[in-house]
Amino acid sequence: MTRSRLASALAALTLVTALGAPARDARAEVPLLRDSYYELAPFYQTGGISLGGHDATVTGLHIQERNGFFSKALWTVLVATLMALGQSDREYLGSEYGPGYRIDYYRLKSPEELAREEAAREATVDAAAANEYQTSLHLFFPVGGTGDTHGYLFETYPLSFNLGSAAALEFGFGFSSVRSKCGPEMNGGVGTCRSRSISMPTRLLVDIASFALFEAQFDLNFMAFGDDGRVTTYDHGVRAGLALHPWQRVFVRGGVTIPDFDFDELGFQLEAGVRF
Repeated sequence: MTRSRLASALAALTLVTALGAPARDARAEVPLLRDSYYELAPFYQTGGISLGGHDATVTGLHIQERNGFFSKALWTVLVATLMALGQSDREYLGSEYGPGYRIDYYRLKSPEELAREEAAREATVDAAAANEYQTSLHLFFPVGGTGDTHGYLFETYPLSFNLGSAAALEFGFGFSSVRSKCGPEMNGGVGTCRSRSISMPTRLLVDIASFALFEAQFDLNFMAFGDDGRVTTYDHGVRAGLALHPWQRVFVRGGVTIPDFDFDELGFQLEAGVRF
């Protein structure tokens, strides 16, 4: 097996192993976490931007899907692609090296082996399709002349684990690119400042009496070591808040953000929207 095929197979195996614990069963006792729904909400934020690290006024639109079609299709296609890239009708046996040459030895797999591998691939893809996932998209843009921030924050969560009878711990992948006018603390207030991330968000969700949801999230940004301290930041972020659900189709969510653990850069966010 070539290195690229081996890497694809290992990636698929790792992902499939993680997806093995069905999220649907894990959330059987968490009403606000197990339902399938979509949320649409305009939002307003002032102060520090999570994964941004500078003062700003931010407006935009938050689109969130819980246990819905888009996330399921996204992850099913990803798993199917990884499995397809990892398949081969040959098995690598070893290599022979000599002065100025290398000989690789392979054997052809039997029809029975190929059939077993195909059945395993189909079972893996079916398991991915049966799992449940979450996706969140923040679109940053001025609303009614408020704010000067543009960009996006995309997060998707393939892993969810039940904690007790009314809580869940979720692990995901995310990336963002946000730009806004520099404040006095960034580049002397001159030009456009940016925030970028390739992150692993981890969040805790706690269902409170079936009408409120406490949310706490930590974003580990893998680009954090690239901070130039002037026009682009790659900060870690912490977010915490409470979503109130007085009616089935309406919700209000408020919270705070702490960019890069800097409590002098606290941000406050409020959003209100509909669920369908």
